[in-house]
Amino acid sequence: MNRLEPTTLTTNLEPATLTTDLEPATLTTNLEPATLTTNLEPTTLTTDLEPATLTTNLEPTTLTTNLEPATLTTNLEPATLTTDLEPTTLTTDLEPATLTTNLKPTTLTSNLLTF
Repeated sequence: MNRLEPTTLTTNLEPATLTTDLEPATLTTNLEPATLTTNLEPTTLTTDLEPATLTTNLEPTTLTTNLEPATLTTNLEPATLTTDLEPTTLTTDLEPATLTTNLKPTTLTSNLLTF
């Protein structure tokens, strides 16, 4: 469902799913599955291993991952998840939240304004 342009989906393996109703949204993946669901701009999901999931309803949100699984769920801006080891979870409802890790597992759950 692509209601507004531009929306970009680049993939070389199935399945990759991009669902968006606002511009711009970008999904770049080379392994299955990757899912990007967004209703506000901008949102970026970049992944090279399965699975990666980004669900957001506010801008901006970035998920960059090279190991499985990584999950970013956010409803306020900005939230950033960068990971190179599995599993990593960032869940936040207030801004800003940043999780950067190279060890497993790491979890950040917050409903406060500062971390």
